[in-house]
Amino acid sequence: MIIHFIIQVRVGDIVNKTFALKYAIKKHKGQYRKGSNAEYITHPIGVCNYVNFYLKNLDNYELLEIVALLHDVVEDTNTSIDEIKKIFGDDVANLVYELTNDSIQKEKLGKVNYLGLKMSLMSDDALCVKLCDRLYNVRDTVNADENFRKTYLNETSEILETLLLSRKLNENEQIILDDIIHSINNILSDDNYHKINLKKNA
Repeated sequence: MIIHFIIQVRVGDIVNKTFALKYAIKKHKGQYRKGSNAEYITHPIGVCNYVNFYLKNLDNYELLEIVALLHDVVEDTNTSIDEIKKIFGDDVANLVYELTNDSIQKEKLGKVNYLGLKMSLMSDDALCVKLCDRLYNVRDTVNADENFRKTYLNETSEILETLLLSRKLNENEQIILDDIIHSINNILSDDNYHKINLKKNA
């Protein structure tokens, strides 16, 4: 029951990361990464690890770790934002909501245009988590077939170009974005494709 969850999760208003992990494992049970035999939970765990690595200088990095663990539960399971809010609180729920794709708008605008626009309008906290998510996915394409990998990397390049043209990034965001570009170029180089060259924002 949700009441039982709330009692376990909240001590004052502090959310337990271990509980969030167990919650995410339960929600993503039976799901696997696209084109892979890896359990899907490896993805939010990986994104959480990147948040820990890149964003530990932020006062709320532990909150962002929890958001990273939960960032796909509404989009990819039958979980509602209301449930996330009741269990984990408004701050977590609001960021998970920002990170959840609107399937109707995504289809209407097209994946690349939708994500470019969405990321350009995100809060800094949500964008930091989203960039960690994108970095994990980019690096994980080495485990995918060549056609999927090339398509995903090209889409990512277009999305990042839109992002750079539409907003000024803070230091953390720029560092993660630079690592995404570096990772894309390393993979493209290994595949003998031309590297990308995105200009940093002023």
